[in-house]
Amino acid sequence: MDNMQDSLTGPPCGNGDAISWTLVLTLNPQKVERWQNLLQDIVSEVEANEPGTLNYQWSISEDKKSAQVYERYANAESAIKHMANFAKKFGTPFFDPVVTKHLLVYGDPGEEVRNHIKEYHPKYQSPVMGLNRDLG
Repeated sequence: MDNMQDSLTGPPCGNGDAISWTLVLTLNPQKVERWQNLLQDIVSEVEANEPGTLNYQWSISEDKKSAQVYERYANAESAIKHMANFAKKFGTPFFDPVVTKHLLVYGDPGEEVRNHIKEYHPKYQSPVMGLNRDLG
C-alpha cells in the first residue's frame, strides 16, 4: 500500500520532482500558419538545449481555432530554465497570435514555479490516481 500512497501524493507522472501542465490557447485565424511554422523552431530548440524537458507535445484543433501543449519537466529548475529560454527566444512571436485560455497544472510545482506562471492564471489539479508506463 505504500506504493499506492506515493502515487496519490505525487504528480501523475510518478516522479516526485517532475512538473507537468497543459497550456490551452485560442488562436488568431489570420496568424495560424505563421504560428505553426514557429513551432518547429521552438521544438528543435527545446530538444537540443533542454534535457530536463521530458515531454513537449503540441496539438491543434481541426478548425485551427485552439491549440494545446502538454509540457513535463524533470524538476522545477528544468521548468524555470525552459520558461526563461522560451521568453528570451520566442515569447513575442509566439504569443502575438494567441490568447491564453488557461493553464492546467498537475500537482504542486512549488512556489518558485508558481510565481513564474501566475500570469497564465493557472488552475492547479491535485493528483488522485494514475498510471505511467514507459513505452520505450
